[in-house]
Amino acid sequence: YAATKLHLPALRSVTYGRGDTRPLGNDEEPHLERFLERHGLTLEELTVLDKPCGKNFRRLDQFCPILETLRTPYVELPTSAVPSVKTVGLYGLEHAFHETGPSPEFGKILVHTIFKHFPQVTAIQDMSWRSGVIRRRAFTNWKDPEGKNYREFWTNLLRAVRTGLEGPNSVGSNEGFTVRKVTFLDWRGQVVDAVPTSPPGEKSQALSPDDQLMDALVSRTRL
Repeated sequence: YAATKLHLPALRSVTYGRGDTRPLGNDEEPHLERFLERHGLTLEELTVLDKPCGKNFRRLDQFCPILETLRTPYVELPTSAVPSVKTVGLYGLEHAFHETGPSPEFGKILVHTIFKHFPQVTAIQDMSWRSGVIRRRAFTNWKDPEGKNYREFWTNLLRAVRTGLEGPNSVGSNEGFTVRKVTFLDWRGQVVDAVPTSPPGEKSQALSPDDQLMDALVSRTRL
């Protein structure tokens, strides 16, 4: 209804999520596309909570020319450049390592994809509290059987963000590098920067009380 009937000239922010009463189908994609086509000109912030059909952002730069913040599942990034976006929020990063196979390099690939499609990006945010706990646990508990793989994944991702380098155009060539100053944030909006390279010592900081609570919740969901 909102996609075709309402007139919303002052609309600045939208959170799009599929209702439980309406099953995901072939009409899901054009529904969002129609909404953005009608109301996207004034949008500055767009949050897409679900994983639709994978083609929702084909003309995002045309529908939303002043969009500054985009939050979406990490598998739903646009396939073309959206120059106006400065902040990219990613949902589902806690699944990224397993869904993409045992490839720690995927973290770096993901960052380079973001650099390519969002040339003005200044901040990348992990929107998942669970992902944040898994990351913190991997760097504080080096005895965790899955910790090594997660550490490699997050180390590659964070180093790619920190160095701000978009890969060269050709293998073995230094031409085509673009240097960016980008900040990586956790789900609370706090900066994530340090990448430990060795197990924490006795005096190192353990999980904070908030992270301990979240860690307990994650552990219970594994049961």
